[in-house]
Amino acid sequence: MQKLQKWTRVGGLVLVFSGFFGLCAVAQNAPPRPADPAFVAAAAAFERFDVAERRAIQRDLIWTSAFTGAASGEFGALTFAALKRLDADLKTPVDGVLSAEKRKKLADAAETGRKAIGFRTETDATSKMRIGVPTKLLSKRSTSPAGLSRWQDDKEQITLDLSVGKPDDDLAQLFERGTATNVAGRKITYRLLRPDFFVISGETTTGKFYRRLEKGTDGVLRGFSIGYNKALSPAFDWMVIAIATSFEAQPGVAPQPTSIASTLPVPGPVRPSAPEPKRVNAVEVAPGRFITSLAAIASCKALNAGQPAQTARIEKQANGLAVLAFSRPHAAPLTLAPAGGEAILLQHDQSGALLAASALLAEGRAEAPLQLGGAALVDRGGRLVGLVIEEPRRNFQVAGVIPVALYRFADIRALAEIAGIQEQASGPFDRLSMSAIVAQAGKSLISLVCVE
Repeated sequence: MQKLQKWTRVGGLVLVFSGFFGLCAVAQNAPPRPADPAFVAAAAAFERFDVAERRAIQRDLIWTSAFTGAASGEFGALTFAALKRLDADLKTPVDGVLSAEKRKKLADAAETGRKAIGFRTETDATSKMRIGVPTKLLSKRSTSPAGLSRWQDDKEQITLDLSVGKPDDDLAQLFERGTATNVAGRKITYRLLRPDFFVISGETTTGKFYRRLEKGTDGVLRGFSIGYNKALSPAFDWMVIAIATSFEAQPGVAPQPTSIASTLPVPGPVRPSAPEPKRVNAVEVAPGRFITSLAAIASCKALNAGQPAQTARIEKQANGLAVLAFSRPHAAPLTLAPAGGEAILLQHDQSGALLAASALLAEGRAEAPLQLGGAALVDRGGRLVGLVIEEPRRNFQVAGVIPVALYRFADIRALAEIAGIQEQASGPFDRLSMSAIVAQAGKSLISLVCVE
């Protein structure tokens, strides 16, 4: 333990990390509104660097300034805050503006930190995957039963394993197995499934774990997992960020992003494209009739959907819900069903991508990783059991992923009442896989453009 603790201060700059799996940090993609002039100036300075250098800057900030976001190259509130902490440590004006001189000092300090713990990129000879490893801490390198690289500390209290899926492995099925609630003593603290990767983190009575698996451009599943003694958590949690950020499933192929693009409008040549509009989710409950969350549309002057775009008409509002009306060629209303203790959260993120994550329901609240824009809750039969009616106070991420929190949801009684629906499903149903739920129920969830 002493060996691990001595590396929590490197390069003369304190590494501060407070609960990797539970920290509610401001998202990279959620700058303050209206835009702070200091934020805009710092963003402009940051984005004068090319994208590869911006990612390198963010990786260096992990080592020096408690940066806990994804090294995506996107500027956001996490990067801004970390750059201001860097300013304070360097005793320069605290404005977050990264000059060439400060960039060099940052790189030097981060390199000092990496050398102190022997952090370097290691390549697996079999799979060619690359990952950063604190080699002075994880000094035992061996081969796992799967024939891939494994790193451990002297006492084998920390284990880092690489993994490659079998030809017939399915990403969604592995996700379901990894998040199963019937494993005694295991608690899943974060879960996220996308079409091309998943992330799972959790803990047991004595340990913590983090797993990421990606589907490559060649269809092969590649990933890594970290398990460690819970007693090491205060000193090792932040190291998980450094390792996760360094992982390259397919060296030379751009990594899949874990966060949506920044919506900060920066004038001039720094970012010529217009900011993406806010998006909200609505679920179809009858042909041409959709229900959404009032909280999600509170700032919207109009809601547009479809190709070509048409404006959705608000028919009714009550109890945190709104009924919208507009037509589309192929109706796909969901059947209402009573909620159990388990559900799947479906929502489109702010880029329009459909996301799915496991959720636990109890006492009118859903425990799930929620982004802005509302979300539907469906059971394992693909039936609608609720609609989240509470927005997260902000989009927040931990190491590029969104932590689980509790959110109020409207159950089917409220949904049926506002939509005027009489029929509801009951009784047994065929349990579907996560991928089947996304494919079927996902057709009923639409992403609306909010005109603010």
